[in-house]
Amino acid sequence: MHSHHPETKPSPFNLYEVAHSPPVSFIGARTGATGTLDDLNASPPAPKAWVNPSLVNAVMGRLKSSQHLHSRLNQHSIIHENLFDPKRDHYRIVWSKNMITSAGMFRVQRKAAKPELVLLLRDGKEERRDGQRYMRQILEGIYAKCGRGQESVEDLLQLILVHEASEIHRRKKVETLAPSIKTEIRAIIEEAKAYFAFPMERRRNLDQLYKILDKSNDPRRKIYSRALDVLESTGEKNRRLSGADWIFSRHSPLCRGRKTLS
Repeated sequence: MHSHHPETKPSPFNLYEVAHSPPVSFIGARTGATGTLDDLNASPPAPKAWVNPSLVNAVMGRLKSSQHLHSRLNQHSIIHENLFDPKRDHYRIVWSKNMITSAGMFRVQRKAAKPELVLLLRDGKEERRDGQRYMRQILEGIYAKCGRGQESVEDLLQLILVHEASEIHRRKKVETLAPSIKTEIRAIIEEAKAYFAFPMERRRNLDQLYKILDKSNDPRRKIYSRALDVLESTGEKNRRLSGADWIFSRHSPLCRGRKTLS
C-alpha cells in the first residue's frame, strides 16, 4: 500500500443523515450514468461506508504534487477545503447506493451541525444479480492487489476529483449544486487535461479497468469506458477546446444523452 499515508479509521458513517429536501441538489460526472435527476429525486443517494483512506490520501498527494502540470486550478485546495473534516481527520468520500452515475457531490446533514458536502461513489451492490460483481467490489479488490491495478484505481479517483473540483470552483464555492451544462463542460475539459497528462501505458491500463467496470452493468452499453473512448477520439489537441467548441463537437459526450444530468 502507501506507507507514507497511514491507514486511518474514521468514525462510522451512520453519524450522517441525507437531507431529503426536494429537488435533490446534486452534481456528478457522466461516467457510469444510468439514470436521470428524476430517479435521483425519487430515491436520493444513501451513504454506506467510507472509501479506503489510503486510496484517498494517495490521490490527494498526487493532486498536490502534479496538478500544476495540467491545470491552473488549485484542485487539491478546492477538494481539501470542501471535503476534508478536520475533526475526524479524513475526507468525506463514501460508497453510496441509489447513485445515477459513478460519482457525484451531494449535501448531507449531520445532527446539530451545518450541511456538509460529501463525494459519493457508486457502491452498486443493490444493482447486481446472480453473483455479478459491482463497482465497489471491483475497485476494492483490484486496489488491494497493488501493482498496476492499484495505480489505475488511483487514476480513476484522480479523474473524479479533478472533475468535481472544477464543478465546485465554477459554482463559486458551492453556493449552489444545481446542474449546469456550462459547468459540466468545463469539468470535462479539466478531466481531459488530467487524463492526457497520464503516460500512454497508464491510459491503456485505465481503459482496461473501465472495461472491467462495464461488466458490472452491460458491456454493450460501455457506460464507463465510453468516457475514455470520447477523450481518445477527440485527441490530445482537443483538451484546449473552448466550451462552445465542445458543445457543438459531434464527439462531445454532452451531445448525447443530455437528459441524464443536464
